[in-house]
Amino acid sequence: MIHPRNNVSDKSDSYNPRRDLDKSQLFFCLFYPDDTEYNADDTLDLIATGCVEYAYILHDKDGVKPHYHVYCKTAQAMSIESFAKHFHTRLYPFVEYALKKDKCIKYLRHLEKFNDGDGDYKYPPDEVFSNFDVSRYWEDFDTTEGIYINEFFNVALNYVDAYGSKCPLSVLFRYAQDQDEDKRYKMIGCLARRSYFFKTILDQIWAVRYENTPLDWSKLI
Repeated sequence: MIHPRNNVSDKSDSYNPRRDLDKSQLFFCLFYPDDTEYNADDTLDLIATGCVEYAYILHDKDGVKPHYHVYCKTAQAMSIESFAKHFHTRLYPFVEYALKKDKCIKYLRHLEKFNDGDGDYKYPPDEVFSNFDVSRYWEDFDTTEGIYINEFFNVALNYVDAYGSKCPLSVLFRYAQDQDEDKRYKMIGCLARRSYFFKTILDQIWAVRYENTPLDWSKLI
């Protein structure tokens, strides 16, 4: 969702992206909305006014403490230390250089992984806020069928966590049958056309959750 942050103040001591232009630098950072050493909204405002690009999301369905992930692009190259100094020194341990922009943007919705321990919940596109069009990075996933796959994935994940057993394919069919008429037939058709794919998804979810097997992400997207 293109969403320039509103009512941001133009702070004189914040980083000025139009000063001393050299080359852009990409960063990816994490911070917590309830951290008492800084205000999360103020930090987002500083990033919004001090970066030429930004995209962020609140991850609150990962089974861990809610946290923000923020991709941002500064107009000039700078070190991580300088970035933290401009935006908040408390961020220093949670900032890294972003080597691949597309991977960062996909990670915001968990369509891409950085580590095996990363959350599995697939976040919807309207939970990502940015000042540029990020949708093109998700085009392959956000087809109608891709949206259904995402929905089935979360159903299976919730089943495994709730019952501690592998989710059978029949659970996905029952979920599809509970939808309204138009969506019901489309979802059942998606399951029927890609039954082997969905069996692979169910195997992967179970393996990651209870067998400590690394996620083979290539089989899921």
